[in-house]
Amino acid sequence: MIELGTMKRLFIFLPIVFLEIFLAYELAYKDKVYPGILVEGKDFGNWKKEEVENFFALKNKKFYQTRFVFSFKEKVATVSGEELNWGYNPKKIAKNTFEIGRSRRFSSDFRTKLEAFFRGVTLEPSYNFNEKKLREILLDFEEEAYLPPENPLFQFRDGRVIAFQKEKEGQELDIEKAILKIKRNLTQSPNFFKIELTTRPIKPEITIDRSNNLGLRELLGTGISYFWGSSSSRIHNIVLASNR
Repeated sequence: MIELGTMKRLFIFLPIVFLEIFLAYELAYKDKVYPGILVEGKDFGNWKKEEVENFFALKNKKFYQTRFVFSFKEKVATVSGEELNWGYNPKKIAKNTFEIGRSRRFSSDFRTKLEAFFRGVTLEPSYNFNEKKLREILLDFEEEAYLPPENPLFQFRDGRVIAFQKEKEGQELDIEKAILKIKRNLTQSPNFFKIELTTRPIKPEITIDRSNNLGLRELLGTGISYFWGSSSSRIHNIVLASNR
């Protein structure tokens, strides 16, 4: 049997030993990733944050070689993955990896470190691309894609409607759909990525149905609009529509 005095010494000695081990462990990984933190199956334990960032920056070379081909009818534009900054987000991956076990909540951090050490903790990598640059590229296709909507036209005689022309939907480039397709494929690194751009409809402000509901039966007045004082985008759209 263990004597009472021995038991007391153990109760005093073991916490001290545990504390010393804990402090030595924290000191060893003060500026390094804790052991057992994995990204894509690789353990980055004992790596500094800058080393993790450099590792994924180098891996981005395969993403930078990807060629994106955007097309709409006869117009085509080719862009490299490097121009779009397509690939891993090295800074975010390094930050997330380093911060595991450092939430400043002792009990939670302690459990996380134990789990990482004995079982491993896996993080999903972060990806990014330059969405602003992509939008600039896609806007070059807007002139080819844009068709202004047309409100219905009515022919009057003696103040009465005798004929009409039905409204027409316009169209514009569906930029958001193209961007969403890019985001869905961020985890891939194909050598060639072709995206056929599409359009989305633009509803006219007035429709025949709405005119009927309003009870349009006779001409109430006319109006004329000039370019003077109009915004450059409105002038552009009117000129574009008149040439179609």
